[in-house]
Formats: sequence, C-alpha cells, structure tokens
Amino acid sequence: MSMAKKHRQIAFKTILLILCLSILCSTLFVAMMLFNRIYAIADGMQKSIRTYSTIANLSESIKEAEDAYSDFFLNFSGTEETQALSNGLGNIHQHLSRARLEVNSVMVPYEKNQQQYYLAKGITNGIIYLDAYIDILAKGTFPLQTEERFSSFYWGTKIFSYLKNYSNNQLLSLAVNSDVIASAKNMQLMTNLQQLSLIAMLLMAIISVIASFLVTQYLTNPLKNMVDTASDITKGNLDTKDLSLQGPQELVFLEDSMNQMKSSLKDRLALEKQLYNHQLGQEKMNRELERARFLSLQSQINPHFLFNTLNTISHTALFEKADDTVELINTLSGFLRYTLEYKESVTLFTEMEFVKQYLALQQARFKDRVFSLLSCDKEVASLLVPPLIIQPFVENAIKHGLEPLEKGGMVTVTAKKKGERAQIIIEDTGVGIPSAFSIEELHTDDKHIGISNVRDRLSFFYQGRARLEMNRISDEGGTRVSILLPLNAEEA
Repeated sequence: MSMAKKHRQIAFKTILLILCLSILCSTLFVAMMLFNRIYAIADGMQKSIRTYSTIANLSESIKEAEDAYSDFFLNFSGTEETQALSNGLGNIHQHLSRARLEVNSVMVPYEKNQQQYYLAKGITNGIIYLDAYIDILAKGTFPLQTEERFSSFYWGTKIFSYLKNYSNNQLLSLAVNSDVIASAKNMQLMTNLQQLSLIAMLLMAIISVIASFLVTQYLTNPLKNMVDTASDITKGNLDTKDLSLQGPQELVFLEDSMNQMKSSLKDRLALEKQLYNHQLGQEKMNRELERARFLSLQSQINPHFLFNTLNTISHTALFEKADDTVELINTLSGFLRYTLEYKESVTLFTEMEFVKQYLALQQARFKDRVFSLLSCDKEVASLLVPPLIIQPFVENAIKHGLEPLEKGGMVTVTAKKKGERAQIIIEDTGVGIPSAFSIEELHTDDKHIGISNVRDRLSFFYQGRARLEMNRISDEGGTRVSILLPLNAEEA
C-alpha cells in the first residue's frame, strides 16, 4: 500500500483501547478529587468527635481524681501503714497523670486558637499544681481535725472544681463553638461537592458521548464508503473514485485492497471485451470462410462429369423416347439447383435425396457398372447437417474406386442412429484406398480437396464434436467412410 506506507496508521484495537482508558482515567480522576474532599471533611468530623471524647475523658479523669482525693484525705486516719498511704496517693496521681495526657491531646497551637491554647494550658498547670499540692498535704497530720488542715484540704477541692469547670464547660463549649463554624463550612462544602459531582458527571457523560461519536464516525465513515463502492461495483460501475486511505490500519488495508480489486476488474473487463470482440470477428471470419469453401466446392463440380452427362443425355435423346430424356434432365436440374443454392444446413433426408439424384445420373452414365443402395432411418432423417457432406465421398468412391474396375461395383450409403449419435456410412466395392492413407494428408492433396473441405466444415459446424474416419475394408479392396454426428447439434 503506497499511502499506507507513508502514513503510519493506528490499529483498530488501539483506538478502542485509548478511548476506554481515557474515559476510565477521567472518571477515576474526578472520583478521586471528590472522594479526597469528602474524606477531608470526614477526617475533620472524626477529629472533632475525638476532641469531644477526649474532653469527656478529661472531665472523667478529673472527677475520678477528685473522688480519690476526697476519699483518701477524709477517710485516712494516719494509723495505716506506709504502703496504704503510698497506694492512696498513687491512685490520685494516676488519675491526674491520665488527665494531663488527655489535656495535652486537645492542646492546639497558639496561632490556631488562642483561647483553647490558654485554657488547655491552664488545666495543665492546675493538674501540675495539684500533683505537688497533694504531696505537700499528705505530709501533714491525720485525720484532718484542725481548721487549718481542713482548709488546706478544701483548697484542693476548689482547684478540682475549677478544673472540672474548665474542662466540662469552657473547654467543651470552646471546642463546640469552633466546630460549629467548621461544621457550617463543611456543610456548605458538602453542598458544593454535590453540585460539583453532578456537574462533573454531566460533563463526563457529554465528553464520553462526543468522544464515542467522533470515534464511531472515524471508524464507520470508511466502512460506509467501502459499502457504497462495493454496491457500485456489483452494479457494474467501475468508474467510481478510488477510496481515500483513512481510518485504522485494518480499514486502510481493506480500502487499498478494494481499490486494487476495482482496478483489476476494470483491466479484466477491458481484456474480456477485447477477447469478445476478437471472438466475434473470428466467428464472422469463420462463417465467411465456410461460405467461401462451400462456393469453392460448388465450383469444383467435375467438368468432365458434366460433359459426359450431357453427352449421355444427347445419345439417349437419339436412341430412346423423350421420357427418359426428360427424367435425366429433371434429375440433372435438381442436382445443379441443390449445388448452386447456398444453405447453412439441410435435413439429413434432403442430403440423402441429393445423393440419390447424383447416383441416378452416374448410373445413367455407367449403366450396369455402377449399382447403389441408400437407406435413412426415420430417427435421424430430420437431423440438420451441413449440405454436401456425403456427395464428395460418393463421387470419390465412383471416380477412384469403381471407375478403374472393368466390371464396376456397388456404392452403399446408410444413415442410422448409433447410441447418442447419428452415423453415416459410405461403402464401395472399388479398388480401395491405400493402407497407409491418412485423412491428415488431405490438406496437401489437390485430388481430394472436396473431402478436405467436408472435414473442415464438419469440424466448424459441430465445434469439433463430429468424427470422420476412412478405412480400407479388406486386402481385396473396398473403402468405408464413417461420419459420426451429435444428435443435439444446433443449426450453424
């Protein structure tokens, strides 16, 4: 393909793969962008929930630390073992440590939220202060019987109350207030995402439809052009414009192949037209040649035979009555009329009647030296044959076979059906043809030009389906001519 070599085409499967991958990648990109925003909003909400949970846990830890503080200092008598004192203080410190960890988890940078930063910082400082204060308070006397000792204990409970208020009310309220603004922004963002999702889906659908339409047009336009060209070719119109090589590799190959096929068909039809015209000319030439050969055969009636026949008629007119003369003249007249009228075909019965007239004339000349016997079966009597295909063989039998004999002889002509063919047999009891005689030599033998013409005319009339054989009957002499003709031959 000349143009296909110049322009590298994309394969059909590659085009479909690119289209599918483009749609898939675009869809995944939009989906990832939307999901990323949704996940960011969900992550913020989870952080808010974790903050609320941490503040709740902070309040619970402070409450538990307060309960442990009150239980230890109000119920501790001072008579317990050192281990019990250590366990009681350790329980309080444990709750405070957990509260300190939880308040650290809700600590935010100063730049982000100053109020929450200072509030968390204050809670942390309060927890640190309580840790140190409880250890100092535990070094005093028990139980708390003095006003000073109970006042110190009460001061600790006040600090716990402050811490609970900071965590339960102020810190939680501040976190909620901060999240309200964020939640409003998230709700607005969710609404925007919904709208954006709808717009993105609509755009993706439109782009996919347009891309599919363009690709479909790119693939189907060459197919439509090929279908139109094929339709024109089937209608015999080969002058259509060549297909342009466009589309994927497979279609370009088909388009180029169709162009080559159309060109080949045009060349083939032109060649067939030339051959047909040549065949018509050859057919016309053959017909003219056949007519010329027939006219040539008509002109070859032996002048010696006509002279002798006319001489016989003259002697008969002198020594016999006029009836025989009239019969001979009528016979000769019919003979000459048959030979001089051009006909492309006659019935086999008519041809046999002509041979009968010819033998009647010859028998009038040779008298008892020539005898004849003719028979024609009804099954082949109506068969159309070329004229003058039997008489030359009968003439040849009398002239070259019987005339050299002093006593003459007999000529037998038989027409019958043999299988799917008609058979005409001409036999004589003359001197016979040479044993080495060949029909192929007749073309170069001027003495038998009539028989050569008959053979050529039979071959032309029956398109090579007729058979002609000439054989010597026996060593003593005699000649047999066999002509086999097809029964279904059409008139030439």
